[in-house]
Amino acid sequence: MNFADIVSTFFRLAMVVGTIISYPSLATAQDTHHWVNPTGGIYTSFNNWSPIGAPGSQDTAKFNLPNDYVISFIDSRDVGQIQLEGTTEVTLRSTGIYDGDRVLSAEGVSVFETGSQLIIEPGSEDHNMVLSVNANINNYGFVTARNGAQVFADKTIAGFNPLAGFFIVDGTSTSGLPTFWETDEVFISLGSLTVSGGAIMVTPELNLSRGSVRVQDPGTRLSAQDIEVGQFSLSNFDIRNGGLVQSDSILIAPFPGIPASLKLISTDSTSASTLINSGSMHVGGRITAAGGLGAFELNENSYAEIGDTIVIWEQGTVTLNNGTLVVDVIENELGGDFEMFGGKLEVNQFIGDLENNGGTLAPGGTDVATTLILGDFSGSSDSTLQMEIAGTIPGTNHDLVNLTGQAIVNGILEISLASGFSPDPADTFTMVASDNLVGSFDNALNGQRLDTADGVGSFVVNYGIGSPFDEDRVVLSNFQNNLVAGDINGDGSVDLLDVAPFVEAITAGGFLAVADINQDGIVDLLDVQPFIELLIA
Repeated sequence: MNFADIVSTFFRLAMVVGTIISYPSLATAQDTHHWVNPTGGIYTSFNNWSPIGAPGSQDTAKFNLPNDYVISFIDSRDVGQIQLEGTTEVTLRSTGIYDGDRVLSAEGVSVFETGSQLIIEPGSEDHNMVLSVNANINNYGFVTARNGAQVFADKTIAGFNPLAGFFIVDGTSTSGLPTFWETDEVFISLGSLTVSGGAIMVTPELNLSRGSVRVQDPGTRLSAQDIEVGQFSLSNFDIRNGGLVQSDSILIAPFPGIPASLKLISTDSTSASTLINSGSMHVGGRITAAGGLGAFELNENSYAEIGDTIVIWEQGTVTLNNGTLVVDVIENELGGDFEMFGGKLEVNQFIGDLENNGGTLAPGGTDVATTLILGDFSGSSDSTLQMEIAGTIPGTNHDLVNLTGQAIVNGILEISLASGFSPDPADTFTMVASDNLVGSFDNALNGQRLDTADGVGSFVVNYGIGSPFDEDRVVLSNFQNNLVAGDINGDGSVDLLDVAPFVEAITAGGFLAVADINQDGIVDLLDVQPFIELLIA
């Protein structure tokens, strides 16, 4: 290399070095990178950040521009921390030309102020947007996952007095993929959580300490092993308009002086709001001690199934206004209130006095069972006692209400035959057994005949003074079949007009008593010959 070449090379190196020195500062390890493009842009574009370059796996990505903008992800990225401040509204959205999820992995996420909002959503069906957080999502503003996005986090924390945080998990993708949020713990210190539009949230633990949770709309599901409602202040948990909550245990108002409620309601008659809790529920207390004012309430188009026990503490109230409550045991001996103004109650054991002021008591629901009441029972003129008979053994083949105390009967007695059972006139069926029975059913006085709900037959109802059986029991006797075998269309005669409905009854695969000509409890081809004989008789 001659002297001229050496000089030329020297000056080129000097220009490069000078460019590096004069260029805006470049990123170094564990930096805080500020987003500087107010119109949004691609996450990996160098010029969108200060210092230059997208934040790395140890860096902090900070967003504080006072407007809303979309940050696009064309591939997956790792970052240390994500922070939002001020009135910024940031949307993290997947984009690009190739398929596959765009995963943003972070050590933590913090939304610091009430005016800040973070939105996670996919840009198309070909690539979802996934936010994976190794530690906590701390939210003092708004965080929304929608349109099929996925979020995974260690802890999901809303607010801390006096700042509130609001989480929204909403909707599905255009192809029906639900927005999905999975976290090891949900802690609503102050604020709210809304799961809606067919979205799904899964967590082992949900602690609603101060604020509200709402799970709403058909297809929406919240699954939590343990749910605690009300720790620091007034808290309300609502399941609305077809939402579903699944859990193992529930505490409502577990601490003294703190009011809390869990309510089910649906204004959509086609979609019941549903709670399935496999274990116990404590209302107005916790497992070992009484708590605050707790309320569990069922309203229109609601269904709650409690696999174990509902314990109603001194300041607890369970209200059945409508819907269906299915529960193994209700303990109401601690001074709380069980209010039944409507709906249907299916309970195996009720400890305490049960007052039915307008609902339906139905042991076993669609199955036969015994309801044991360790106390008194009273029914109002608007109440219904709904009983099923599928055989002659009490509690096994037919429903039974068994009381240790007094029974005040009133309202409507409704009897249904089940499983194709046809009683013999000599059979008797005890429906209610008590220590002392008073009152009378509005639709069946002692000694009167009562039709079954489907009109198949009728029983003589016996109870109280003058009953040929124990006067403290309700006993059905002298079954009389109201049906004419073979009269499928119910016009009072067996003729050619019954042929088509008879064939339909056989092919339908169900059970129709008038089509069971040979009375073997099954409608099948063995009924054809006796039906023909009735036609030609």
